[in-house]
Amino acid sequence: MTNMGSSNPVSIDAKRFNVTSKWARARGETVVAVPVDSLPAAVERASARLPKMKLTGVWPERAEFQRSGWNTYARMITVAFEPVTAGSTRVVVTSTPAVATTVLDFGKSRGDVVEALSAVSAEL
Repeated sequence: MTNMGSSNPVSIDAKRFNVTSKWARARGETVVAVPVDSLPAAVERASARLPKMKLTGVWPERAEFQRSGWNTYARMITVAFEPVTAGSTRVVVTSTPAVATTVLDFGKSRGDVVEALSAVSAEL
């Protein structure tokens, strides 16, 4: 039997979005070819693609989601918008556990970051 590589979409998108994770925290980013002022509206539209995440706030420089989970697996997902040039923006997504002492989440934060970046990218 030969290893055909991973066909898991989370693994493939994690590479595309440069997702890193350590303990129960994760971070990923992408650069999009749209001005920074159009990102808040795109995140609001993207929230419809994220039924497991609740949009808790949108500001000109960031948006926040909350993902409920059993006991210590609740997470906060932050989507930050950083202008690169006049027509492009870096979108940085971080996922942190709601309980600061959480050490393991079995890849759930990494999946949240990929899911959020995929949804925002699809709306642009």
